[in-house]
Amino acid sequence: MTEAEALEGFKRLGGSWKRSVAESRGGRSLHGRDGRGRFLAAGLGSRIRWRTVAADPEDATRRLSLDLEMTLSNLAHVESTEPKPTNEPTGTEVLIDGFLKDPIGLGGETPIEKLVSKFGLYLQTNNAHLTFDGDEIDPEKLQAHRAEFKIATPGDDALLVVIEWTRPVDRALYLCDENGTPLGEVLPGIQAPGFEFTAYLHWTGFAADDALALADLGGGETKEVIESARDRLREHFRQRADDETREQIERWKAEKTYPFEGAAVDRADQAKRDVFDVVALAASHALVASDKPGRRLSMRLLLEALENDPGSLRKVLGEVLELKQDRLDE
Repeated sequence: MTEAEALEGFKRLGGSWKRSVAESRGGRSLHGRDGRGRFLAAGLGSRIRWRTVAADPEDATRRLSLDLEMTLSNLAHVESTEPKPTNEPTGTEVLIDGFLKDPIGLGGETPIEKLVSKFGLYLQTNNAHLTFDGDEIDPEKLQAHRAEFKIATPGDDALLVVIEWTRPVDRALYLCDENGTPLGEVLPGIQAPGFEFTAYLHWTGFAADDALALADLGGGETKEVIESARDRLREHFRQRADDETREQIERWKAEKTYPFEGAAVDRADQAKRDVFDVVALAASHALVASDKPGRRLSMRLLLEALENDPGSLRKVLGEVLELKQDRLDE
């Protein structure tokens, strides 16, 4: 930011320059458009500083640095230094001090998974990099499967991208603009036992001022697009479950940890196997994480619970295999 751009951007709330520009100077899809994003930094710490370097408007061979500062105690006031010559590369760095007890958005034990699930698609489709605690977030290394589907709408068709991950993530259906930038999120609203996934719904309509509000209220064309995407998700994961179940069971049979042998003797036996397969697939991430003897023991526990004491099944899944609450409910 030049001095003029910084003063213009910080002097008022609302009316961001991003409303009238399609992409950044570097060619990336822009995030935010309401001119209030800087206040979210106050949810992280008590002192926020922006250190920005830009080309000198009067001499393109020079670069100037500028520091701006805002404090939690006075969000309406921003201090600015005088521009000074520098050899640093152009760009903007945000420094946050006085971290609050629980920084918004990155609380809990799995910040990497939260960052991967939200920005995974954006990082793969834009020339962008994201690091956390010194490590670069690489979505491709954690991606297990990806599929894309067109979703018909009255106007411009939407695109649904579904990414499955190799590690547990918080499931979400991200509402994105046509470039894949997340603008909001809703629950996927489907059951998909055994799958760790996030879905990204690209649609030009989400960029409208009232579109995300309608998504929260469940009304209008926005609701129809989201429900169509959920229907497609259900269909996709039914097929994926069939494929994954067959493949996973063959792997368990090959290593002799699967608790059934031979073909089912009757319809009741087949029904029991079908129920066991659904439960085992839901717990597959925990089962795969253990060694071969551990998998064999866990599967015997699951089968005995199903056969002799179905009420204890939840206890086995929760206390022995440590499934999350949402997976237990599923």
